Amino acid sequence: MALFGLLTVGCPPEATDDDDVAQDDDDASDDDDLTPAPDDDDFADDDDVTLPEDVCDGPSVTFAESEPNDSPDGANVVVTDDGNVVITGEVSDCPGEWKGDVDIFQMEFSCAGEATFELRWSLDDPDANTTDLDLHLWDTTDDDPIFEGEEYQPETPPLETGTVTTGGTVWADVLCWGGPPMAYELTVTWTGNDGDDDDDDDDDDSAGDDDASAADDDDSAAD
Repeated sequence: MALFGLLTVGCPPEATDDDDVAQDDDDASDDDDLTPAPDDDDFADDDDVTLPEDVCDGPSVTFAESEPNDSPDGANVVVTDDGNVVITGEVSDCPGEWKGDVDIFQMEFSCAGEATFELRWSLDDPDANTTDLDLHLWDTTDDDPIFEGEEYQPETPPLETGTVTTGGTVWADVLCWGGPPMAYELTVTWTGNDGDDDDDDDDDDSAGDDDASAADDDDSAAD
């Protein structure tokens, strides 16, 4: 369930306003004029997103792996706050072809949406990495993985990443294809987790905005 701003088409600007100025709120490519009010028309970093009630926009939590967690029944259960997650762990045994240590995490969310999962390792010296880690993701929607990250090659950075639409109970498997034991970090980042900033210091609720102040370009006598 990806999040998108709702789009509507407004009336064309009047000839007496300053619509030909790049920073105004009618022709800047990064404004939010096509979203419902309240918008912040000239703030480039507005997220223009009206968040649904079940979006995973809670606070981030951190979790440290503990053994044993080599099977679904013995997975580390990560209790989230319906937000981003940072997991640290270590693959302790890696004889090759997923025959060694497997770390399984069961994450519980009461929300759903689009999330990016990133597995990084050899954090201190990526260029010296000789370990090949993989990432598999599962949820309750299918018997097959919803993501299989097996793209790492020796000439690429030590990273597996994928963006999926998921929620509820999500399992993440960290597997080692080969190489020496290795510490890693697994992050979960939900799309829209930074929240909707339309009601916080935007240019429609503040005294200096460009829609309600005396010097604005749309509805004041001086525009």
